[in-house]
Amino acid sequence: MKAARLLIAVSLSLLGCGDDGGGPDPDPDPDPLPVGECGAISTFENGKTPSTTLHVDDGGSDDNGDGSEADPLATLQEAASRATPGTAIVIHEGNYAGDLYIANLQGTEEAPIWIGGAEGEALPVFSGGDFVIQFSGGRYLVVHDLELTGGSAGGLNFDDMGEVDDETFAQHLVLRDLYIHDVGADGNQDCLKLSGLDDFFVTDGRFDDCGGGGSGID
Repeated sequence: MKAARLLIAVSLSLLGCGDDGGGPDPDPDPDPLPVGECGAISTFENGKTPSTTLHVDDGGSDDNGDGSEADPLATLQEAASRATPGTAIVIHEGNYAGDLYIANLQGTEEAPIWIGGAEGEALPVFSGGDFVIQFSGGRYLVVHDLELTGGSAGGLNFDDMGEVDDETFAQHLVLRDLYIHDVGADGNQDCLKLSGLDDFFVTDGRFDDCGGGGSGID
């Protein structure tokens, strides 16, 4: 049976800080911890940079684009099919169809795969479908700076494809700076659905209106 390890920003910011338990009582209203000092989160992403980049734009072409900034692809699915360890998939601002299914996308510890919005641009918006985006069997992925909305079954789904006895099947994920909202209806539809994962981080996300009986993160 898998034992999932969920590492949350708030809890990690407290680990390793302060002394060994002695000293004065803690400040009831402390200043925020500066980035890079005690409390910064360390993941497999830290210190890594992409070796190649694939660009996605809602005005691009999967048939004629090569993934360069000048000739971008049109869909995340096509970019994912071309990605290798060390690839950054940069999705430019715009509107994209949901109902995407991406299976067995795998980076490595030394060369993750990044999927996210372009720096300095508005978040790309994925909308509609069953799950707006579903990943199955992913490893060493960083998914960041995306907006997802309108999925009838939920927003963003990560799962292990039912491989419950293989704890390495879906592991090592960083999910950060995601905005997922207005999914589902009156049932148990979640904004972020995580099933059978091992070793993952969820940081700096916003989850609103997650179904009638759903959760922000489940």
